[in-house]
Amino acid sequence: NSSSEVVYYIGEKDSEGNKIQIWKRSIPAGSKILQVEELITTLKTSAQVRKAVLDSNEHPVEFLPYVATAVHRPAELPISYAKEWKIIPFIEKKVWADYPERCPYCKVGSSRYKPKGKNWAKLTGKA
Repeated sequence: NSSSEVVYYIGEKDSEGNKIQIWKRSIPAGSKILQVEELITTLKTSAQVRKAVLDSNEHPVEFLPYVATAVHRPAELPISYAKEWKIIPFIEKKVWADYPERCPYCKVGSSRYKPKGKNWAKLTGKA
């Protein structure tokens, strides 16, 4: 297909509060899609986006075996979870992460915060 289209999806929550991806557009039949993400940590959201498009698009389409991203910040390098996809990052940096039951900081009472704008002051100590 010679035309190109920016792929949009909508992130919503289901009745149980789980994040889900909903696809509400149409990509022409036979299109090959290069998925581009702003940030990848585990590929979970990327996989949900692909599933939403493949399940909901009115025509069959094909995703390329690549995911381009501005930032790839996995908990381990090299990664072991992207068997069928090659991640093409602009920036790639291992970011330490652990489960609360194994986290030494949690064991001594430290609070856990996601690295989001609303938590930035808490994370940097600039409240």
